[in-house]
Amino acid sequence: MIIDKINKDIINTKDVYIHDDIFLDLRFVRDKHRLCLLFATEDETSTYEINFIDVLGFEMTSCDFWGWSPHVYSFVSIKSEEYTIIPRLMENKFFDYAFESFAIDEYIETKIIFTSGDELIVACKAIEYNKVDTGDGSVC
Repeated sequence: MIIDKINKDIINTKDVYIHDDIFLDLRFVRDKHRLCLLFATEDETSTYEINFIDVLGFEMTSCDFWGWSPHVYSFVSIKSEEYTIIPRLMENKFFDYAFESFAIDEYIETKIIFTSGDELIVACKAIEYNKVDTGDGSVC
């Protein structure tokens, strides 16, 4: 399933459900602007990937605020008025040279909240989500 600006609210439904799944790995492929996350299902019987496409930026805390845990608490689509990464990028004096400002409306921000209290926020154009066993445990 491809998630983008048009159907981003599906992230906030049971159709995209990763609660209690286990975060295994993160890989950023710089030349493709692609962020790849590897997860195991809660019962650890299979692995799957969530790939963020045309990533403008991402940030993650790793402080274990509520104690260490690899489990996901929630995956949410952020409302545009609550974006943090995109507004910061637009304040950069080189933004207009690097990016067509009208195209920024095609981008979304999402947040994965972990049971440790940590968060991963990603600004991207689209997300590939298919909770299908990757079989080989690869990322991207």
